[in-house]
Amino acid sequence: MSKRTLLIAAILSAAVAAFVVLRRPTAPQGDSKTLVVGVENDLINLDPAKIVDNFTLRVAAQVVEGLVTLDEKDELAPALIESWIGNADSTEWKLQVRSGVKFHLSDCFGTARTREMTAEDIAYSLRRILSQGSPSAFALVGVVEGAPDFNAGKTDALSGVRVEGDSVVVRLTKPDPAFLYRLTSPWFAVVPREAVNLGPDVFGRTVLVGTGPFQLVSRKDNEVKLFRNPDYWGKADGNVSELAFRVIKNDAIRLAELRGGKIGLMRLPDTLVSEVAVQKPGPSETSIRLQPAFGAFTATVHPVFNSHFLGFNYTQVPRPLRVAVSKAIRRAEIATTVTGGLGTPAAGPLPIGLRGYQPSPLTDWESVDGAKKDLSDNPDVPKTIEILVHEKDASEQVAELIQSQLAAVGITATITRLDFNGVIDRVLKNNAQAFMLSFEYVFSTPELILSGFFSPEAIPVPNLFGFKDDRFNALLGDLAKPTPENKPNFDLVRTAENLLVGESPAAFLFQKRSAVLARAGTAGVWISGNNILPFQDVTIP
Repeated sequence: MSKRTLLIAAILSAAVAAFVVLRRPTAPQGDSKTLVVGVENDLINLDPAKIVDNFTLRVAAQVVEGLVTLDEKDELAPALIESWIGNADSTEWKLQVRSGVKFHLSDCFGTARTREMTAEDIAYSLRRILSQGSPSAFALVGVVEGAPDFNAGKTDALSGVRVEGDSVVVRLTKPDPAFLYRLTSPWFAVVPREAVNLGPDVFGRTVLVGTGPFQLVSRKDNEVKLFRNPDYWGKADGNVSELAFRVIKNDAIRLAELRGGKIGLMRLPDTLVSEVAVQKPGPSETSIRLQPAFGAFTATVHPVFNSHFLGFNYTQVPRPLRVAVSKAIRRAEIATTVTGGLGTPAAGPLPIGLRGYQPSPLTDWESVDGAKKDLSDNPDVPKTIEILVHEKDASEQVAELIQSQLAAVGITATITRLDFNGVIDRVLKNNAQAFMLSFEYVFSTPELILSGFFSPEAIPVPNLFGFKDDRFNALLGDLAKPTPENKPNFDLVRTAENLLVGESPAAFLFQKRSAVLARAGTAGVWISGNNILPFQDVTIP
């Protein structure tokens, strides 16, 4: 055989191999409804074990699913497990795998092109989540037996996860009645080993195989296309058969594309609320009254789990100064000014309404006179503070408002501008007095947010403040004790949050809601507390 013939044969073989790996699902038949969604960020890698931003997670969540999820009331709901049983002290959980769930069609499964999800897939995915370098490992590594050594690469075995027939048993190092609420985010997705074995240049980039209501057709950095999964195990009330996420980074251009009919739905950023709304939405409103020019559209507002705050270095900024700053800040002015009405003022870190929780009112804390008194009672305390800001979340605008408010009580705040990574670098190097940041919470119950973000075990991440308090730790221990039906003890939760506010590792400012702008006639739009919009429920005209 000639060299030229061999070369042609090699090229043909490579082309066939690529086709086998990358062949896509065929388009849905019948009356096809296509929805194009405008998104803000590049979609580089859809592998849930590699995702570090919520923009990408919202897209991947249409394809992959976790063991449990949140319903429309933000209560725990079964997903890829259909039931669970915890032992008496909540240190061992038996998770029953949902039967009949199939992975999306993919040639990674060979000629069968699919197979049923098993308990082994769940165990494999949990090990992957807890593996070295996984960005989501922090949520589980401190509670699953054997996870610290496994995550550090000291052992290949994860003793806290085992398969028993059609169930997966997870053994914990300490009681955790709210364990399943750690897993409600799609970050903790189940994926098949065969797809992951295609390699990091394929899985998450050109191939993503899950069990969700949509399956991946193609991915580029600026667009992801999905088709509805015809074999989806769950209920899907919507009529969207083709779903495209198109990256349009500029807010004004994205809005123009919506008005021009090139996209059908977008998240409404703070900066555009005043342009499209008759008035800013109130804290309890679920929809936005739109200007006449936007009569062909509808806008809805949804609470999500987050907290925007001015963080302090707990060991470097004296308590009287931290407390005075927190008392002097007028949160309603900040939330109204910078969020277009999407912010709800809050003195503590816990999202309002999380599992029915209502924090102490702002009036119990905010006090300009109280701030002045704290400072006069502690004349030796410095009355200056440096605030680090960055390019995200209007942090500089928020800091400027805080700067003005602090001046009224005699505190001088200077503002230092860095990029986001520069701020994080200084915080982690213990070289920052104060910093503007926000948390979008993975956990979906109050006691886990308190323990996950403010316990000493979470230093330096995500306890960026270095906050330590023996009284608070004792309350966390009480919150970890089993309760009837595993409901949070709200009296203890409120006591712990009030203690946190009183010690002020941060001046917590507001919780921001999420808004969606879509063509009129679009229905079934809702957003979970994890900031995920389940497009399988959306109906479009």
